[in-house]
Amino acid sequence: MRFKYLFIIIGIGIVVGVVQYCSPVPPPPPVADNGPWIMPGDVKNTTKATQVDYNDFAYQSFIALNWPAKQGEGSNRGEPDTTKKLGAQGPVVWMTYKRPSEVFLENAKTPNGWNAPPPPPPSNCPPEAAKATIFYRAAKASDNTIDELTQAGFPGGDELVGALVDQNQEYVWYELAFNQSWFEYILKYQFYNAKEQEKYTTKGEGKIPDLPKTGKESDLPKLPFYAQQGVVEIKASWRILKDNDIKERYYRTQGYIVDPQGNCDPKPKDMGLVGLHILRLTTTTPNTWFWATFEQVDNVEIKGTPPTQSNGQSLTPSFNPGPDGTKPPPYLGGYIINGKMTELPKPLPADEPLPPINERPKVNVSRLHNIPENATTADAKYRDKLKDTVWQYYHLVGTQTPITSDVSSKCWVAGHHTEEDENMVDKPGYKINACNLANTTMETYVQGTSCVECHAYAAPIGDQGAKYPTNQIFTFMLLNAKRP
Repeated sequence: MRFKYLFIIIGIGIVVGVVQYCSPVPPPPPVADNGPWIMPGDVKNTTKATQVDYNDFAYQSFIALNWPAKQGEGSNRGEPDTTKKLGAQGPVVWMTYKRPSEVFLENAKTPNGWNAPPPPPPSNCPPEAAKATIFYRAAKASDNTIDELTQAGFPGGDELVGALVDQNQEYVWYELAFNQSWFEYILKYQFYNAKEQEKYTTKGEGKIPDLPKTGKESDLPKLPFYAQQGVVEIKASWRILKDNDIKERYYRTQGYIVDPQGNCDPKPKDMGLVGLHILRLTTTTPNTWFWATFEQVDNVEIKGTPPTQSNGQSLTPSFNPGPDGTKPPPYLGGYIINGKMTELPKPLPADEPLPPINERPKVNVSRLHNIPENATTADAKYRDKLKDTVWQYYHLVGTQTPITSDVSSKCWVAGHHTEEDENMVDKPGYKINACNLANTTMETYVQGTSCVECHAYAAPIGDQGAKYPTNQIFTFMLLNAKRP
């Protein structure tokens, strides 16, 4: 069997795992075309969906995305392995999706097809790295910041904010990934090239062709049954686990870190997943898209009796010292740095080594807004499905969806409402179910905002985002495009 290497961007870089892909895509098997490993194309009860329906949709997507990925002869990227159970070791489906660095190439070079493997790991990594994952700490030379270690700032602003540091004084790393229908759309219209985007945004109607909502659109090639969804984007956050962590409570991957000078760590790091954003475009959600965010349960609070760590101490949260520690939560604004509520932290400078652990800021984090009761109810509903798997240690923080009849809300997509006295008059279809949604590991310093509020300012190159609300696309992915 001949192995090929898969690079995966994870925040600061790329993850390399041993995965074998074959092309072209074979026809789907006659069985296993339904089940929890298949991500549903849309929420059920599409005409009268409730918040319960959307929470089900969130968990169904979460389970399918985290199903073990098929590997070996005849496998394809994004393909679930129906012979394995949820929680089996190895890469999961979303980890085999495309990364921006594989698609948006220098000089707007045409990317290789969906199943094409990225290059092998650097030659200066240890031989064992060929079977591990590799994290490239990439520098963003344009603004002298390391984009993959930073977080987004306030909606509508151009500034990034500084990195998140856990209680072990280790940085949190981020990655982005997207599915096959989104990739094929970008390939079809050559939107990896900034000039091709501008042909649409600066001429004619001033907008790009409709993005995929089903994965069955006529301008896409025929996709495998398991890939027939609209746009799906994933953002994940990872922390480096230490001996005092209870590692069984994390979905983990082994990885080597490569610095901007190309020097490879001699020993692998044990990486634990702490956050997962899911962004989807479906037929039911064209005006708002669908947003769900999950976190590892120990991030900012330990529920119930804390389990015991290997050092004999009770487990404390990953991002604050717990109620009995120094400077315990909660914190005004959701965080403190070095014991104080400060201005937003600055991004780390590029092309410089990371500060030594004893020189890194001490960051404590708490949740600014309570998790809604409907999300907690959804956790209880799906607990049995996750039982005896690592995924039982993850929970739904919340969703943002079109408004439903069983939820009261006074929030709209930015640019789609006006204020008249104390009342808001909205355009039909743009009212959303929740005003706030933040993941403590991804929007640590701006928890008073929301996914929809921030992404309403997204736009293709040449467009003006929220200033032209009829062309909001709720994804910043196309801004990665390069010029020839």
